[in-house]
Amino acid sequence: MQFVNKNGSLIDLNIRHKNEKIAKICTTKFLGLIIENTLSWKTHIDNIVPKLRSATFAIRTVNPYLSLDSLKMIYCSYFHSIMTYASPSGHAV
Repeated sequence: MQFVNKNGSLIDLNIRHKNEKIAKICTTKFLGLIIENTLSWKTHIDNIVPKLRSATFAIRTVNPYLSLDSLKMIYCSYFHSIMTYASPSGHAV
């Protein structure tokens, strides 16, 4: 992956390995994080939003039937874990 600056200008590099050109990519998934060549979080956020919607729906669906403690447990195991994955501080952003 070749990173670009804020202007979006890209230097045309032809990188080869064993005489084969390595393809240029704009995004890659590494340890569950989607990294873009612009170092923007847009693609990663677009990827986790459906997961967060699903977690929210599940919590909202079981809300009438469970105690507050059980809801907190579901929240921490489902929603909070998605939000805090790979966060340096371990807290939701």
